[in-house]
Amino acid sequence: MMTQIMTETLIETNVEAKSKSKAKAIEQIDQSDSGHTVGSHPIDAQGKLWEMLRNKQLNGFAFIRQVLVEPFIVDFACIELKFIVELDGGPHTEQQYYDRRRSEYLRNQGYLVVRFFNAEVLSSMAKVADTLRQAVEQRSKEVSM
Repeated sequence: MMTQIMTETLIETNVEAKSKSKAKAIEQIDQSDSGHTVGSHPIDAQGKLWEMLRNKQLNGFAFIRQVLVEPFIVDFACIELKFIVELDGGPHTEQQYYDRRRSEYLRNQGYLVVRFFNAEVLSSMAKVADTLRQAVEQRSKEVSM
């Protein structure tokens, strides 16, 4: 009986240690994935894009971060233009299906949805910015008609 209790305790301790080790490894991978840091803090794609969108910096239009557009919370939206910007982690098949359905629903509600992969924002911000400027300019013309 005592041996069984000690064995169970050792197994639980070993499992806890492995879980903590895995969590630490995942955290390190997540932090190194972005490849960008400010001081000791990683810059994520969403934060980088927000720096460009905030304070009406994109063609003078106001964007909101993490906003409810029923029934979803979208990454960024300009309500005035019904313009949504979404960031995707990567080309995962299951997630792509969900994202496509979600974008389709939002388009049916009158929104224009523009999607970028996180890696695009982190590695090609100038290209992302140009794409967004052109899309916002075009959308503003469509909305004003």
